[in-house]
Amino acid sequence: MEHRRRSNAWVLLRYGVLVGLAVVLAACASTQPMPPPSSPFEGRTILYYVDALGDEEFYPDIALMSLEGAVADHGLTLVITDNDSFLSDLSDYPDLVVYFRQNSAGFPGNHADALFDWIQLGGHLVFAHYSAADGASYLAETMQSGFDGGTNYDGIQVSHHSLVDGLTSTSLTFVNPDWSTYNRGLSPSGGATLATYAGTAVPAIVRGLGGQVYHLGFLSDTLTDPDGARLYTNIFEAALEHLALVE
Repeated sequence: MEHRRRSNAWVLLRYGVLVGLAVVLAACASTQPMPPPSSPFEGRTILYYVDALGDEEFYPDIALMSLEGAVADHGLTLVITDNDSFLSDLSDYPDLVVYFRQNSAGFPGNHADALFDWIQLGGHLVFAHYSAADGASYLAETMQSGFDGGTNYDGIQVSHHSLVDGLTSTSLTFVNPDWSTYNRGLSPSGGATLATYAGTAVPAIVRGLGGQVYHLGFLSDTLTDPDGARLYTNIFEAALEHLALVE
């Protein structure tokens, strides 16, 4: 019995030392700087195209500003392209294409055909176009969207949970940066409505093909406040999240 008591005492002593050592090591570890968590979007490439803007002094490129913020936050690579370089840059297979055509003159060159092929190959796209005719209408149908004929609504109401993060208000007001048509009502043909135009049930943002594509009914320089920038950030991140799911 005496021997057993000594053994138990030794075990308790040893256990106490080990517990104390573990506490000390944990305390030391907690003082060491932790490496920043890596972003799930790190290393992704976004190809950004916009052909024209309104008066940039008053109507800044909010979409581009939000992309530049995402680049800083997530370690993305941003490639800004133009009419002449778009097809070449698209052939480098970026992870996400953002294509905002704000001119009523339609598509330059073979842009419409290239975007159609891009969608058919499973490429991710965020798209808006001034016109509802010809190639834009065909692309909208390919994205499970379409146009309902309405134009120039005052604002949008963001309804889907995937796009409301960080917004101070889900109601956003448009400005008209000197365009005769600065937004168009959409008509989904299988896509999901994520936002509607203010005071209506008319879709303003449609997510098609399960999240592969996003069709925006409004031009990119018509949202000029921080909530507008945040909305674009949410759209871009939602598109990138879908890309990660299908890889």
